[in-house]
Amino acid sequence: MFTVTEYVSMFLTPGELAADNDDIIWFGSDDKLICFDGFRYTSYNLPANLIPYKDHAQLLYNYQDKQGTYWAFIANNGLYNFNKQTGQFSKLLFTEEIKQVIAEKQLTSNFLLEDSKNRLWFSLNGIGILQIDKRIKKQTLYSIKDSAEIDDFRSASWANKGVEVSDGTVYFGTNHGLVHIDEEGKISIYKDADSPLPKIFTLTIGNIIKGNDPHELIMCTWASGIKKFNTQTKQFKTYLTDKNQISGYTNIINDIYRVTDSTIFFVKIDSFANTGFGLFNERTNSFSYIKNLEPFYTKKNYFNIVRSGDFLWTLSLNQLYRFYIPALTTPAGLTLLTVLPANPSIPLQLYVSKIMVNEEQKKVTDNNLALKNSENNLRFLIGCKGATMHDSILFAYRLKGYETKWHSSYTTNIQYYNVKHGKYTLEVKIEKSPFVPTSQMLQLPITIEPRWWQMWWFKTLAALLLLCTVILIYRWRIKTIQDKADIKNEYEKKLTEVEMKALRAQMNPHFIFNCLNSINRYIVKNDHIKASNYLTRFSKLIRHILDNSASGIIPLQTEIETLDLYVQMEAMRFQDKFNYSITVSDDLDTQITLVPSMLVQPYVENAIWHGLLHKTSGDCRLSICFRKQGNQLIEIIIEDNGIGRKKAGEQKTKDSITNKSKGLQITNDRLDLIKSLYGITATAHIIDIDSANGNLTGTKVIITLPLFQNKLTFG
Repeated sequence: MFTVTEYVSMFLTPGELAADNDDIIWFGSDDKLICFDGFRYTSYNLPANLIPYKDHAQLLYNYQDKQGTYWAFIANNGLYNFNKQTGQFSKLLFTEEIKQVIAEKQLTSNFLLEDSKNRLWFSLNGIGILQIDKRIKKQTLYSIKDSAEIDDFRSASWANKGVEVSDGTVYFGTNHGLVHIDEEGKISIYKDADSPLPKIFTLTIGNIIKGNDPHELIMCTWASGIKKFNTQTKQFKTYLTDKNQISGYTNIINDIYRVTDSTIFFVKIDSFANTGFGLFNERTNSFSYIKNLEPFYTKKNYFNIVRSGDFLWTLSLNQLYRFYIPALTTPAGLTLLTVLPANPSIPLQLYVSKIMVNEEQKKVTDNNLALKNSENNLRFLIGCKGATMHDSILFAYRLKGYETKWHSSYTTNIQYYNVKHGKYTLEVKIEKSPFVPTSQMLQLPITIEPRWWQMWWFKTLAALLLLCTVILIYRWRIKTIQDKADIKNEYEKKLTEVEMKALRAQMNPHFIFNCLNSINRYIVKNDHIKASNYLTRFSKLIRHILDNSASGIIPLQTEIETLDLYVQMEAMRFQDKFNYSITVSDDLDTQITLVPSMLVQPYVENAIWHGLLHKTSGDCRLSICFRKQGNQLIEIIIEDNGIGRKKAGEQKTKDSITNKSKGLQITNDRLDLIKSLYGITATAHIIDIDSANGNLTGTKVIITLPLFQNKLTFG
């Protein structure tokens, strides 16, 4: 028996007991993770700023998997990994799909099973069962619904423990029957319909272990003893701890653990109070109990069983108990638990042995504990003269002025957190004891002073200041929203005007006239095939331009198709004088990436007309490349090996210079609008390409845009 009073709050049920790969015992308290190596305790603080969880330990369990990773679930906060070397917790993020069906702030969990494929199974109570496959980093949630209309707590979505059978499928004990999940993810629920007990006593299944029969599972239940389930026939068999009592309340078994091929150790509760330790013989289906236990041990509520070395361990509210496995099958298996009072005739006397305030020891002056306002986390250790084993004494205590209800506990460690300023009295008395009781009540006056900002005058001034601040913020917010709305309207109007100018610029009469002349030339030459191909491309290009004119941004795939049509027509019209290529990087999805419509065309037109067509020697090349720049930008590069901007400027007429400046000005206006509307920089840089001798041999245009992506794929 190992007292953990220093670590476990008497108000809260501790978390589930677990043993790691080094046989070290772990369990959660209200605000700590605690480990016990058989000699000493070590505690680790939970992360700060957690959402509190009442009545039970905040940390529900801590499990170490086969690869050595520790998994911890903190109630109302979620699933974490724990690093034993640093003592730090790191939160495991659920996938977006799972987040849509769970609320972490209202979530509790049980660890269920680690199967042969190293998949971890967790219960998300009230929702279903979560599987984490560490090999492929996949999370799968099996939402479990019951056909019967029952309350959430009695639902099969509250799972307790699990077992993997020979075919690789898994079974889980739940609060509403036995759940089976096959390899395809199909869920089946089995319930014991033939039990002699009322239905409410036949549904809740706790731990499950494999039977000697490969097709048999053995499980403990809440109020219907031990059950066997045949995985082939899908039939249950019930074995009651007391066949004369079928009300259910005398057949509650908390947990089971196999100690030999035919013997299973269990912890039993009678009428929600009396506890019994015993053995179940799997072959004879009979029960036997470990006798000669003092009432002190049979009145405690023990939790789950784990194995560490040659011992089985179980946990009560404030103590760890271990049982030597080789001795469990002998008549004297638990005689170590027998504790007798040293001298029952000596009256008891209560006293305060230690006072801890904010984890610092304090002393009482003039029979009063006077504290500052910040000193509001209190812990009292109560001594009892005349008793050699305090845990056999049931104490009652309360903080008068803070609460009216009395608390009963066998522990002598009393804790209160975040107590507000005021005057209180700690009262402690003995409620029940095998010793001679005393009528003495321990009383300790406590005063916690208020701070200056907790005075009424400060609160009044703060309320007035807050009201004025709220009014000013509200007015400022209204004005900001109105200003943004005005700016947006102005931008949208200007955007419409610029888009119309762009459409007119791309649909200029020169381009249409030149296209029609080209078609006419093919017809005069009686080259009907080229005329037809050219006319087909011309009609497609016009259709693209008209369709895209109504949209501010379009899929990149559509923009590339329009651009390709335009370049094809220019190449045909100039008798394939130049070669071109359009490339897209592999990491850029053209179906969901969005770009402004017809933004690139003016730069391509400029490269063809003023760069390539005036080149008299050598091959003429035009390349257009679309690629991602980091995770936030898309980069478009238009590069030609023409005569360069300087020579092109010498050959241009005044009319061509005017047309070029208008087209590029419209494009620059659209880039400025992107900056204003989305708050993201969109730029275009024109770079002259120099040869080895310093002559200009081409032009490169680099357009940088924000990477917009639509969640839906365009058809």
